[in-house]
Amino acid sequence: MAASSSDWPVHQLWPPSEGKRRTELDVVFFHGLQLTASDSSDAWSSTWTQRGHDDVCWPREWLPFDLREAVRIFSVSYNAHVVTSPHDHVSEIAHNLFQTLINPRYEWHHPIVLVGHSFGGLVLKSMVVKVKRASSIQNPTNSWSKATLQCAKEFLSNVRGVAFYAVPHAGSSNIAKYVNKLLRCHNRHHPGIMDNIQPWQRDMEQLSVDFDDIVAENGMNIYAFCEGRPMEQVGILVDFSSAQRLAGHNSYKVEDADHMEVCKPPSKEHPSYGLLLQFIVTCGEVARKCDEALQEVHDLPQSMFGLESYVERVETLVTSEGSDADPQYVGVWGMGGVGKTLLLQRVYGSPKVHGHFQGAKFIWRTVGQTPDIMALYQTLSEELGLKPELYVNPEDYKLKLYNQFRRRRVFLVLDDVWQDKAFDSLDL
Repeated sequence: MAASSSDWPVHQLWPPSEGKRRTELDVVFFHGLQLTASDSSDAWSSTWTQRGHDDVCWPREWLPFDLREAVRIFSVSYNAHVVTSPHDHVSEIAHNLFQTLINPRYEWHHPIVLVGHSFGGLVLKSMVVKVKRASSIQNPTNSWSKATLQCAKEFLSNVRGVAFYAVPHAGSSNIAKYVNKLLRCHNRHHPGIMDNIQPWQRDMEQLSVDFDDIVAENGMNIYAFCEGRPMEQVGILVDFSSAQRLAGHNSYKVEDADHMEVCKPPSKEHPSYGLLLQFIVTCGEVARKCDEALQEVHDLPQSMFGLESYVERVETLVTSEGSDADPQYVGVWGMGGVGKTLLLQRVYGSPKVHGHFQGAKFIWRTVGQTPDIMALYQTLSEELGLKPELYVNPEDYKLKLYNQFRRRRVFLVLDDVWQDKAFDSLDL
């Protein structure tokens, strides 16, 4: 028996009260499976915390102010604990969320961006499919269903984008193994959850087909964030090919985050947060309305309308044809706070750049005011698969990096460079 919709609350992260405020955009967050033994009742909040700061829920603390508060932000709650959840299938959770969210009281009149982590992305997809089916019903029989039908149509027509964090669109054998191990430890059996995450399970394949059709029909934008670091004793839970499905080049591998950290940016300056912010603004078609907000937050001059013209210029420079034997350098400089990092975040995640540098290694490193050149060499060596412990002086590092850069394509961003020696050290 399905739970009542009251058991599946919607938490309004922003604005903090129900009072009437100007709204231009709605963002809804869906959390993933809960794998730990701790209480999962706060997953709607704890999933979306700043890495290393469990008391900072970044969708509540950061997003409203970077979008100048002209946004409503929700996080939905449901029991998705692999041991204690009474629900057997993603479809059941999605059904209850549908009953809760597709409600005229929420007034879905504005562009909507949906954000899902891991299993939450599957729940999100299933709910969208249910909304689509409900909006196709002809001749509803009572006033409640008429209101729901209208709400479903309005909700679906306003979903402009979906951001996925490490979602196993094609299933994940590693998650399945991990969940099976937890279930055995607790002497439990959860066939429904296992069906959701086993690679290429039939229902999940059909869910992907149905969702893909809706994305194409409604012209939704998709962005995928992929885990880049394995979890201890488990490995990569959702591989890149499964996580980036539908997104294509609109994807970003968070190299310094594992499956549980991929949705937890360590700071507002981290590329993963800047790319999500850019995606939300773009999908909401509020670039003009948020231009003033971006200017206020990042101190951008008026001529940098939405950064588009500057992004295009840098994209053209880095994708221009040159000798493969010679490295190309592009410098972006300006006063502090002018928006250099945000501009580079957009270029770093640009589909045009990723298309040009297919197969390349993408690396982002923040240098800082007092650069440690040996540490920089070491991290670059690790990124390129070298063994940094073999090199004891800068010249050894530089020679090995030089050989690596000649043999393979690397797209390297050095952010927050204050001293010439940081750049000179990589003048290979």
